Amino acid sequence: MATVRRWTALLALLAAVIATAACSGDDQQQQQAETPAASAAVAQQQEQEQEAAAEPEPASEPQAEQQSEPEQEEQEEPAEPEDAEDAEPQVSELAASAGLGEFIVGGDRPARLLVPGDWTADAEPLPLAVLLHASASSAETLSWYLGGLHLHLNDSRFALLLPDGQRGSDGGTFWDATPACCEFTEVDSDDVGYLSAIVDEARALIELDGVYMIGNSNGGFMAYRMACEGTIGDLRAVVSIAGSSFETAEHCLDPSLLSVLQIHGTADDGVPYGGTRDLVNIANDDPDSDGHPGARELVERWAGRAGCDPQKSEMLPAVDLDAAVEGNETSGLRFRDGCDDQVTIDLWTLEGSGHSPEFHDLSAAILSWVQEVEVYRVTGKSVALPPAGLFERPVGTQARPARLYAPANYSRAEAVPLVMVLHGFGGDAEGIDAYLGLRRQIETERFALLMPDGRLDEAGYRYWSSLPGSDGGDEEDVTYLADLFTEARGYLNVNGAYVIGYSNGGAMAYTLACAGPLIDDLRGLVAIAAPSFKDPSRCDNWRPVSVLHIHGDADETILYAGVDNAGDDGADQESGKDGIAESDDGYPGAVELTRRWAVRAGCNAEVIEQLDDIDLDTEIDGAETARQRNRQACNEYTVELWTIRDGGHDPAFRDDIGGTLIRWLKENWSYIGK
Repeated sequence: MATVRRWTALLALLAAVIATAACSGDDQQQQQAETPAASAAVAQQQEQEQEAAAEPEPASEPQAEQQSEPEQEEQEEPAEPEDAEDAEPQVSELAASAGLGEFIVGGDRPARLLVPGDWTADAEPLPLAVLLHASASSAETLSWYLGGLHLHLNDSRFALLLPDGQRGSDGGTFWDATPACCEFTEVDSDDVGYLSAIVDEARALIELDGVYMIGNSNGGFMAYRMACEGTIGDLRAVVSIAGSSFETAEHCLDPSLLSVLQIHGTADDGVPYGGTRDLVNIANDDPDSDGHPGARELVERWAGRAGCDPQKSEMLPAVDLDAAVEGNETSGLRFRDGCDDQVTIDLWTLEGSGHSPEFHDLSAAILSWVQEVEVYRVTGKSVALPPAGLFERPVGTQARPARLYAPANYSRAEAVPLVMVLHGFGGDAEGIDAYLGLRRQIETERFALLMPDGRLDEAGYRYWSSLPGSDGGDEEDVTYLADLFTEARGYLNVNGAYVIGYSNGGAMAYTLACAGPLIDDLRGLVAIAAPSFKDPSRCDNWRPVSVLHIHGDADETILYAGVDNAGDDGADQESGKDGIAESDDGYPGAVELTRRWAVRAGCNAEVIEQLDDIDLDTEIDGAETARQRNRQACNEYTVELWTIRDGGHDPAFRDDIGGTLIRWLKENWSYIGK
């Protein structure tokens, strides 16, 4: 999919995913030896660690904020950060237990820079998330409070910078963000300079793909302060939880053009939702005004700076973020229409929540939000976020993890269809879900979803070896995907297995159906813009399944009519995987391919039922999709071909395409036995 290729690298930070720790907390020295990035980072930073051994001179005692991150349960409480004088040139417990690599930046005010465990100096660029804690707290504590943000690094491929604020005489930390929060003593400080410097240090160590600041309370103030200073290049988004900014807009001197997410409870008595006012200093245009704007006013300011149309805000569906407040207490307000550079300005209002909500898992919600706004920033296409609170579990192996989703509060008493979705060449699981919107349908349609990623080729593109035995293909992906189905059955009561694939992923779906009994109870598949073996005898272990094939007749990548000889017909063969054509034979056209599966199901291939045309592609006027069905004598299976007239390789599907595909699979399986 062309659009996925363009933005997949931008979305490494982004997955609405909870990954468990890649390792189980073994001895640190053993873990260090097993994690390439850990040993490389340590070796590179011996000298910096020695410099960090000097205890920084304590600052004057600050007044603590009214509230900070709440304390964790005893078994989850992270250890207090070591003083610099106790630092050893080894990976910290936080990094080692999660299988991460680590650098130390910041000189005599050290901060940890975490990277995926297999990171190397010549690896792909990484998005950088900078975590800014509340006063009297630490970056590590905030990571745990959000649900374990650092646990996402290996799976979601981003770097995480964990700086701590200055320390007062009581040992408490704070950021000197604005007069309102939270440096209440006469301390000579330059947190703007410090944060800018350590981001530059991180940029010197790893190639960055954008910077994202996530701050809680005092840290939220500081995140906005950095956005107002314009000192960090490629700062793409600020996420503020119960934070705010300068009381008057004019004191934000050099605002960056970026996306903003403000998360705020209406019952916050630490940083009131409606703001506070210092009327005397405002009247005197005094930059030391110690009030702050309300949450709504704050996001409207950033929307105005981005040129958004204030008359075209939209309301987002309510969700449940705070476990301490019953129901879906969180409503969303979005400014997007007319915004420069397609940025997004959002306000999530938690009705009845205080300064430190009991979040279900804010990490997953934030990562999903960043994914969605980055997709829109790059492509201009809106994709709805998956609902909060889904059952989710990591599956697969450490080398090839995948994610399993099911309805919230799922129990094995409920039998659910199990659907696997497979991305195209150059895409990934998050990208294909953004394209088709399957996770959004899980609660409504009551099914489970497996989301694996293909392997990386030498150029860094993900793919599926969908033609084992040709062009160097092998059986590894077939076995890997079959094992995922088996593993998922250990957690679920499965009522049938199904596969949905796009392009290279659609070819892989056909290959799985050609693998016979390897996948137990495989009932149906959907293939979009996909080919398969040219020689039908190559699919020699097929099993009958219901098939829906969707293809544009103007597809120039995987030709609708097929290819007799791939080298002569102009199919897109970049890297030999997107076109999927066997080098000598090519691949069958859409009509021939569906005819084969009709014959395999026992159908009378000559009896074809013409169904009503429907509208699938939003960029083509009218009901552009012609549908034909084989069901006569099909042993109660169904084979359909949906032809998108004038449609290309990556149709601009309607927002409800995910529900359309799931309902087709469920309804056509239900046909069996009727």
